[in-house]
Amino acid sequence: IAEFAGWMAILSGILGKMGEDLIQLTQSGIQEVTLGTSGGSSTMPQKSNPVLPSVLVALAHQNTALNSAISGAMVHRQQRDGSAWFVEWMSLPQMCMVTARGLSAALDLAETITPNRDRMSAGLDGGMGLVYAEALAFTLTKHMSRPDAQSAVKQLCLQASEQSRHLADLAKES
Repeated sequence: IAEFAGWMAILSGILGKMGEDLIQLTQSGIQEVTLGTSGGSSTMPQKSNPVLPSVLVALAHQNTALNSAISGAMVHRQQRDGSAWFVEWMSLPQMCMVTARGLSAALDLAETITPNRDRMSAGLDGGMGLVYAEALAFTLTKHMSRPDAQSAVKQLCLQASEQSRHLADLAKES
């Protein structure tokens, strides 16, 4: 029972992480994805509230709490403790319902989410391409030692920041 409850808590946690990421990605100013199912705002007509992602986060927290109760029920007296059994059977059905609702909400989101490619590209290309620094360092290790590659990329990043130039342009010039 504890193993099954733990599995549901982990699954709910994974779905909760999905919810947290979607909340961030739909946030004003980021808007890298659009949710097909979301709630409106009573005061801001342009706003779309990430209801299902928020549900996933809340369900993850709920299953974490219920899993804690079941984990505590593993400690019982003698062969089988009635109070531990009661805790399991008060918590386990709730965990099953919470997990099922999380899976249903995640499926709804997966089927209706729309990426905003322009916003995603802008997020990656913004910041003078510094997000690609690690990839550049790994690529350079084909031609030099890792410490040398990391040092070279660090210098290029400083130069990009100081000169407000894109990392890719500076790398091509080097």
